[in-house]
Amino acid sequence: MTESSFAYGQARAQQGADCADTGELAAYLLRISMDVHSLRSGLAQAVSQVFAGTAPPDPTEDVPYPSDHVERLLFQDLMGAEALVHDQDLATALRHAMRLLEDTACAAHLARAHL
Repeated sequence: MTESSFAYGQARAQQGADCADTGELAAYLLRISMDVHSLRSGLAQAVSQVFAGTAPPDPTEDVPYPSDHVERLLFQDLMGAEALVHDQDLATALRHAMRLLEDTACAAHLARAHL
């Protein structure tokens, strides 16, 4: 990231401030949802890279998406399986971050649906 976190935050705040009607708010909520989904996918890829050996999801499993697969492995870590991350506190924090990103995307989608 070449810009400062302050400049990034200011730019994002301005994007929200530029919304003048419900159509623009809906477009902004869509952008939030897309950004958050991409962040969740990126986090899953980063976790997979850092903790090498993560098998790709099985297409027959009920969570065929890589980010859902990584989240499931992190949940298994919380249950003591040591499927991916051997540090339970780290597994908890990573899974929590993934859940928050997913929940944020869902909330933005729901809010957009009511506009």
